[in-house]
Parts: sequence; C-alpha cells; structure tokens
Amino acid sequence: MANIYNRRVTDFLLPLIASDQKTLEVCLGRRNKRRVKVGDIIEFNGKVQKRVTAIREYPDFDVMMEKENAELICPGAGAEKILGWLKQKHKPWSIQNYGVLVFELQPLAEESAETHQIQEACNAES
Repeated sequence: MANIYNRRVTDFLLPLIASDQKTLEVCLGRRNKRRVKVGDIIEFNGKVQKRVTAIREYPDFDVMMEKENAELICPGAGAEKILGWLKQKHKPWSIQNYGVLVFELQPLAEESAETHQIQEACNAES
C-alpha cells in the first residue's frame, strides 16, 4: 500500500504540477524526504496528488542540473534561474549534509475533481 506524503510548494507551481508540465520535484534529502519510496503519493498543498515513479539522488544542485531536464522542474524558467533559486533557498551546509533528491511524478490512475479544476483553470489562463 502506498504512503501519502504532504508537500507544500509555491502557489505558482501548483497548476504546473496539476497539468503535468512539472513532473520533477526537487528537495533536500532530509530524513522525512528519504522515507518516500517509488509508488508512494505526494500531495501538494493539500490539493494535487501525484505518484512517485522514480527517485534520483545527487550530491548537490549543480550535478543535479547537469543530469535533469530543467523544463520538467520549472517550465519556462531555464536551468540557470532554477539553480540560482535553489541555491538561494538552501544553505551550502544543508546541501552538503543532506544531498539532493529528485522525485519523478506521474498522475494517479484516478485523479481528484479538484486536480481537474486546477488543470482547467491553468488551460483557461493560457
């Protein structure tokens, strides 16, 4: 049975997650994040649920950005902007101590009605 983990993200990312434009979630490898396993579910901001289909680990954000597709982390932002934002958000000692995890996400077989509403709102704004 899959576990469900809650994760808070910046509000502008939620429609990108709901519409499957953002399929990679990046975080420090703290103990609570290391509990997440392939097949588990992450619920973003209490609204959108996605299944974890792969987990990759990196020593730091620089190595991670060399290997991962920036468009799947934050569509339209570009690798340099994402890297700058991540380095500003996290202190060097915490990156060194915890490392970096990347969760690859896919929709659940049955998504909630709220997820579809968020997707529709995102499409209407486009």
